[in-house]
Amino acid sequence: MDVVRSKGQRMFLHQAIEHGIRIDGRGSFDHRPLSLEQGILRTADGSARVILGKTELFVIINAEMLEVDDSSSLEKRLNFTVKIAPQGPNAARFGPDEKRRDDEDLERDEILQLSVGIRPEQENSSVIMPPSDNVLDKLAVKYEREISEENECLVSRDIEAALDKIFNDLSELELERIAVSKNHVWSIEVELMVVKYAGNLLEAAYLGAKAALDDFVCIQPPVTHDTETGKDLIGAVQDEDALVSWKFDIEKTPLIGTSYRVGDSVFLDPNDYEEVLNPVLCWVAIDRPTSNKIADDDCCISWSALTGTGGTRDGIHREMLTTAIRSARKWDPVLRDYIKLWRQTKRDPYATVLLSFNK
Repeated sequence: MDVVRSKGQRMFLHQAIEHGIRIDGRGSFDHRPLSLEQGILRTADGSARVILGKTELFVIINAEMLEVDDSSSLEKRLNFTVKIAPQGPNAARFGPDEKRRDDEDLERDEILQLSVGIRPEQENSSVIMPPSDNVLDKLAVKYEREISEENECLVSRDIEAALDKIFNDLSELELERIAVSKNHVWSIEVELMVVKYAGNLLEAAYLGAKAALDDFVCIQPPVTHDTETGKDLIGAVQDEDALVSWKFDIEKTPLIGTSYRVGDSVFLDPNDYEEVLNPVLCWVAIDRPTSNKIADDDCCISWSALTGTGGTRDGIHREMLTTAIRSARKWDPVLRDYIKLWRQTKRDPYATVLLSFNK
């Protein structure tokens, strides 16, 4: 991703969006092409790959059996972790694509320049000299690295919090199945690895997590009770064909949509250049509506969030909410059609289904 740094470039992008013009030729309410793959890792219990425009991420789900004292007292939740690859395509956004300098690179003499404000050979002199350009460059890189790492952590935490809200609090996924017995529970880890962050990470993460959860299969092992210890034990598997497995019903998850705003202009699915403008984000979670009409705004909103304020035009916040709802309605049939096609072609574990709004 080529980072837009100059004020002139930012102003050009800002004015273009204000006039409904986007540098990739899309309309304000068009999404980028979507590519989805499911079951890409045979060693995982569930997996998916999402490419939305240039944004690319992998979702990997693994379940681990844990032994506990009392499973009934534990909160049953999915554990989400988001990791953004710091190098390669993400280096321009989250730090320089080079070997990172450690603090030790600022040598003693250079630290002395920063703290005292004199050159080392002049320590006994009363003449105050500014630090050298080399020292200032090193310090600038150090601060830029720290800011980049902080931004990366903030983005990861925001996505983790949103996914936790969507799938643990707003869904009806029957998470009580995680408890295998009184003394055993499944710890289900949902890990998202962002290979390239190029805009609209929340919707890409939501679609990937939903596809991976549909691919996820969990085993219900046989349980026996030990009368001496009073604990439940996992029994030996005698016949693999007799094993009982279960899946999450992703139809019991809400529909998620986002909209973005720069100035008074509302649009969907920002690309990597538009994300640099730090647009205001509105995301909503809605119950599955009875109507399939995208323009039908009659629905039940179970959650909404707005990051940022501003906007001078009357009704700007309502427009963002309405646009996000319609985005959620657009994604739903696309994901459902994809899963239907994938199940038909599942004999090939590396098949890819490409779906796009704007072909």
